[in-house]
Amino acid sequence: MEVKWIEYNGKKILFSDYEGCKTSEEMINILYKEVDILEKQENKTLVIANYNNSFGSTEYMNILKETGKTVLSKKIEKTATMGITGFKEALFKSYIFFSGQKNVKLFYDKESALDWLTED
Repeated sequence: MEVKWIEYNGKKILFSDYEGCKTSEEMINILYKEVDILEKQENKTLVIANYNNSFGSTEYMNILKETGKTVLSKKIEKTATMGITGFKEALFKSYIFFSGQKNVKLFYDKESALDWLTED
């Protein structure tokens, strides 16, 4: 559970790892770390988010929608997400609708997600 920079195919990608988060508070803390890093970027950023074995909640989704409109949609070029299934997939689709982000895609493995992020 962390936010860090990784490199893939020569491109810098912000990796938000929510895996193993069991509470809304843990999820929200990672989101705020991501937002803090993104706000400091001059250019739009590539992001990969791992939600495997994490806890989806209305509280987290509300904050994600809010930051999606104010920060994420302005600072993110493309977002690849992993580990979103079942109920979390419905929340994800709701987020896409409300945030206005267009370059967000769901993946089931990290390599496919990274390939999509770094394609020209």
